[in-house]
Amino acid sequence: MKFFFITFCLTALLSINVSAQLQNVQRAGYSRALGGDSVDVSFRQDYFLVEDSCADIIRLCRFDRQERRFIGSFKDVSKLNPEHVVATGTYDEKGLKEGTFTSYYLNGKIQARGKFKNNLFHDKWEFFYPTGEPKIVFVANGSEVKIVNAWNEEGKKTIDNGHGDYESVLGAIVWKGELVGGTPDGKWTAIRMFHPEEVLVTERFKLGEFQKGRNKGGEYTDSSRIVLVSPDLLPLVKAENLWVSSDPCKAVPQKLMVNARYGKGAEQFGEEIGNRLGPVLSRMNISFNEPIELQGKILENGRIIFDAQKGDSKLTSALISELHSLPSLEPARADGRPAQQDMIITIRLNSSVYIFSYRLLPIKAD
Repeated sequence: MKFFFITFCLTALLSINVSAQLQNVQRAGYSRALGGDSVDVSFRQDYFLVEDSCADIIRLCRFDRQERRFIGSFKDVSKLNPEHVVATGTYDEKGLKEGTFTSYYLNGKIQARGKFKNNLFHDKWEFFYPTGEPKIVFVANGSEVKIVNAWNEEGKKTIDNGHGDYESVLGAIVWKGELVGGTPDGKWTAIRMFHPEEVLVTERFKLGEFQKGRNKGGEYTDSSRIVLVSPDLLPLVKAENLWVSSDPCKAVPQKLMVNARYGKGAEQFGEEIGNRLGPVLSRMNISFNEPIELQGKILENGRIIFDAQKGDSKLTSALISELHSLPSLEPARADGRPAQQDMIITIRLNSSVYIFSYRLLPIKAD
């Protein structure tokens, strides 16, 4: 009997899952007058305004109510331990950051230290991971920034004395390219996070000098659009926005989840699966009543491994053996970090026709 092979591809309906605001939470008040223009202000650890009972951080400062801006020196302290200083710095009378700023994680480890001038990073800045290990060192002069050293979360040095491959994350946009002497050189591209195949902007440099760029609007030669260091790299600057949290008090923040994906598209990935399953099923010519389920796991590096859950052991072993050659995927991500994700391939026999489907299961948050 000759068998035909029909494929159906089922992928997760949403490629990005974010925490939904199910209700508008009314805040009971997030500041308290201390006399004159002095106040204390309550923040979550991400510097969204909350009422005092929900606060992680209390800011002791002066505040211009009419212009809605911080002025003068401030001190942020831990709500649980007021002796623990979380951040210090100074705003001028126009509400611009000026002078030395220092910030710490709530675990007591140093987060960042450096200077501002006219509200811009100035001179040498150092940033650290929550473990206390170094993250990045750069030198700034106005809008000009030079990256000196950088490390990944595993402690590997990725930029050494201004040289190496570098990524700058600005919201959902990622700039990627090579640094020479701390500044861009050669070809740089801007892509949408988690979609590296979608190049939004391309710029070219020669000996550190901008030559030309191209975006959706066409070519430009006036100046580079690259921002090597995001203004939001220092979390405490979010306080200036005076954004009010809409989450319930003490709610656990949900992670940003992004499903694994094949760079050439879900349909092409289905063909890759079918190209491996079809020959095995036709060659072995085995009938079965119950569906065959192959449980797959997409690892943090994008490689896929399988295990049989249901079906003839000889057949499933042969199918899994062929599936080992599947191309790697872009791994799933949880808050930007690679994460494992399960998938299931289901094979059914219907009137001498093999039908298969595959689906990605929800990413499990830690």
